[in-house]
Amino acid sequence: MKFVTDIWRSAGRCDPMVSGSAPTRSPRRGLIGAGIISALCLAAQWNIDGNRRIDFRIYHRAVASIGEGGLYGYGEGVLRFAYPPVAAAVIWPFTLLDESVAAHWWLVVSVTAFVAAYALALRHAGGSVAPAPGVVLAGAATALWTVPAAASLRFGQISPLLTLLICVDMAVISRRSRWGGVLSGVAAALRVTPLAAVPILLASRRRDGWRCLATFVAISATAAIVSPATTRQFSQRLFDGAAARGGHSVDLRTILRAVVPGDGLADVVWLVASAALVIAGARRARRLPDAGGRPDAVGLLTIGACLSYVISPLSWVHHLTLAVVALVLWATRATARWHYAMVVIGLLGLIDPSAGESLFAQVTLVAFGIATVVALPDAIKPDEVGPNAVAHDAAGEEGDRADLAASTGRASA
Repeated sequence: MKFVTDIWRSAGRCDPMVSGSAPTRSPRRGLIGAGIISALCLAAQWNIDGNRRIDFRIYHRAVASIGEGGLYGYGEGVLRFAYPPVAAAVIWPFTLLDESVAAHWWLVVSVTAFVAAYALALRHAGGSVAPAPGVVLAGAATALWTVPAAASLRFGQISPLLTLLICVDMAVISRRSRWGGVLSGVAAALRVTPLAAVPILLASRRRDGWRCLATFVAISATAAIVSPATTRQFSQRLFDGAAARGGHSVDLRTILRAVVPGDGLADVVWLVASAALVIAGARRARRLPDAGGRPDAVGLLTIGACLSYVISPLSWVHHLTLAVVALVLWATRATARWHYAMVVIGLLGLIDPSAGESLFAQVTLVAFGIATVVALPDAIKPDEVGPNAVAHDAAGEEGDRADLAASTGRASA
């Protein structure tokens, strides 16, 4: 019960982490605006590709036929169930419905999850001005039109639910709850990559990182005990996928393989650069201060999310849903001119017409992710708004530039 209370209070009350926080105003106009924007998105996605929603349909058929050929027996190549065995539990209720009907219900659930997730993250963004509830809701609905969110909805991905788990965890961690990190661990059990948050949380001297890891291990171990053969199949597919060429994958290894002669050498550079980025991200997390007496959970988990897609050997654009939160953080916390330049770079990548398939979009999004990992701006404290902010701006700009320069040097080594 305390867990539910933590989430409710974190989402609904005025957050002292947000500078200039004011009493909650009526969200009626924002709710109406968010409803209209979400309805337009839902209408646009409803029969896109003939309601094909290919990824969801593959998962639906794989889970529905699990008694025949096993969870990973349906399909071929990349067109198979791609997640750990425990993720089948998320899909299973939808297999009770006709596939086409289930695809539409999955879309409705996904849109709702995205709006709720982005609203939570925006409310706790730590900017200089407390956003009105209406602005938060409208902004969250607008985020549905960014490339990662739109791609997730189009393909019927599980990303909206993972994004919601992580964003709720942001609210829980910010209240220093003993449940902090648990939902990120659940997300990791469903798609492994959220484990990148563990070193980030541990570097910030938070026990949430251990809870995240423990939750992941407990769920994964339970799945292995219940279905050892299926777990072995997933492990093999995981390693095979890591060795595969990225194609339109939005990650550092794919870019390096495009510019460095020889995949072997490119992979060595990728491994060294990835290690440097983990160290740089941990250093940034350690220096990321509390704001308003609360941990900057949004900043920490956003750094972890960006780290995961940059260093992962395979990151499709629909994996980048929390890059949208990173864009908001750069915009609301900007205290230097180059911060605004990063906002432009991130925005160009997140609305790119190629949906992340062009080299420009890939390079832009990877560069934006690296910058977020090594130099995400601090949340702005109440006493830093106004005349007192000048000194902070100058110091913050100098420190951020030093972080970025040092980390870039290590990644290029």
